[in-house]
Amino acid sequence: MPRKETVQPDPEKTFTLDDGITVEIRGRGTYLIGRGLHMRDKHQELCCKITELVADIYLSKSGRKTVAEKDDILKSASIFDRYLQNTQLYPISGDDSSVRKRIYPYVKEEIELLAKAIEQKNKS
Repeated sequence: MPRKETVQPDPEKTFTLDDGITVEIRGRGTYLIGRGLHMRDKHQELCCKITELVADIYLSKSGRKTVAEKDDILKSASIFDRYLQNTQLYPISGDDSSVRKRIYPYVKEEIELLAKAIEQKNKS
């Protein structure tokens, strides 16, 4: 007998861009339901919290801050891993390499994107 189709929760907000693309805003309690998606969403929330922590070090309202080379935690994945071990956000799992392989590239890319967005906003 086939399973009953999963009813997906409604998004928090929905809007359509000028070019016709529909954007859904989802958060805790409105994530899509599916196999393994709860773990993906939990990992995404952790990455966002870590990005907020690192953004305070690298970004200001006027753009990218200058960080001394000895304080540059995004210089390499191993330095970032050691920095994160001293915080409450270090993931407790069987795989210690997840910080270097998954979280570090995500956070580094997000910081770059945020820095570019701040610069673009300040230009206009």
